[in-house]
Amino acid sequence: MDLGLNVTNPWYANRVVDAKIWIKTPDGSTYTLLNKPSVTLPALLNFHKADFMTFSLLDIDSGVYTWYAQLSDPVTSDVISIDSAEWEFVGSSVSTVQIETLFKNAEVGLEFE
Repeated sequence: MDLGLNVTNPWYANRVVDAKIWIKTPDGSTYTLLNKPSVTLPALLNFHKADFMTFSLLDIDSGVYTWYAQLSDPVTSDVISIDSAEWEFVGSSVSTVQIETLFKNAEVGLEFE
């Protein structure tokens, strides 16, 4: 699975945000992939990366999953932007891999260059 990421900053000045990406599983559990405080979005940023992260989904539970991405104000914690993408995995009926193990060794960086 390729996880894409699009981030824009329409302002003519840099903007500091807290960035978070997480997934909600079919049983309602959530697992955080990225939780970065104080990320600087350069002025007029228009970042698109279709292969931001790549995962092999072999034996996770079948069902509907939802990715979430959120930018929030680091001072007030107000949500600036939130987006989600729902998808369905059809595989074996019983999982042999917990989804959090897919993230365990993932090194996620936000570099907007």
